[in-house]
Amino acid sequence: KQWYQRRVAITAGIGGIILQSLPQGATHIVVFMISRFVLGGSTYLSYAALNTYILELSPTRFRPIANLFIAFTFDAGYLLLVPVGYYIKPWHYQSALPAVFLLMNLIVVVFVPESPKFLLLNKGDAFQCKRAMAWYSKMSRSDFDVDDAVLEITMELKEERSVLENLKDLIRYRELGLQTLILAWLWSASAFVYYGFTFSWSKLSKNLYIGYLLGAISDIIGIILQGVLMLLIPRRVQNVLTFGVAATSFFLAIIPYDFPGDTISFEQLMSLIGSLAVSSGWGMIIVWSSEASPTTHRATIISWVSGASRIGFLVGTQASLLFNWSKAGSFVIFGIIALSVGLLGIRLPETRNIVPPETSKDVKAHYC
Repeated sequence: KQWYQRRVAITAGIGGIILQSLPQGATHIVVFMISRFVLGGSTYLSYAALNTYILELSPTRFRPIANLFIAFTFDAGYLLLVPVGYYIKPWHYQSALPAVFLLMNLIVVVFVPESPKFLLLNKGDAFQCKRAMAWYSKMSRSDFDVDDAVLEITMELKEERSVLENLKDLIRYRELGLQTLILAWLWSASAFVYYGFTFSWSKLSKNLYIGYLLGAISDIIGIILQGVLMLLIPRRVQNVLTFGVAATSFFLAIIPYDFPGDTISFEQLMSLIGSLAVSSGWGMIIVWSSEASPTTHRATIISWVSGASRIGFLVGTQASLLFNWSKAGSFVIFGIIALSVGLLGIRLPETRNIVPPETSKDVKAHYC
């Protein structure tokens, strides 16, 4: 059976982040490196599982709003870290502070049931699915009776699948495999550009804290824009639009022009617009990936593509060194990568207001 249980993965990830904060005062380099490794793995695990969990709970028409909530809270934390970094100088206190907030989240997650879709489609457990749906029905004060609805579709949807079987399907169904590879590049490239700028504001702004503050604000604006666009236009159009704006902004930033007076420079303005567009586009790609992935394969695909984003993250955090080499060259690289995301997205299926394949039988009918 597929091991990637949503609630268990979220709990393990949050627990790992909290545990890694305990040895922050350690002076031994080995202890420090182990805690950093645990932090990275735990953050990836909880973030990927949390996205899958929330989007599976959300009806198709509400997924843009659900993703907007996820992305907005992410950027709110980014914004909060600016004053934290300014007023709390010791790095181990900065690292340990998020554990306090995560401890509250861990307490909440313990009492939340597993994803009903996962329980029914991946585990074939109609009884636990009914219990989870009844819990959410009660929490939302709904009078919906889950018994008949679940029992009616149990025999049709019940199946057990392993991660290995899902991976074989990516090879067996060429279109599904190609779709997954494109999504992996979109995640990786978006992460590279996003974190490349997140770690480069010290090179683009005279004041380190103001630079990061403006970056956080542009992210929040981008997330709000993402939610609005997802409600109004198709996914492919939004992807081309946002990353097209990002690429154009990066290319324009090469122009040696300064506004009169001691205000924000033209280079900084184009960087903020580009960063805003990338933040907006990447948030949409997260929803798009979930919508385009069959329910029985969703956890496997999201794990792979979000894992690819970690590669983009690792390379992107070092991309700030490119600005020491050449600012113009750096903007060209960022622009080309952003443009590739916009163009490759055209090859993906349109999913706005469309229900994805639910079972392996649906996958065979859809991709053959």
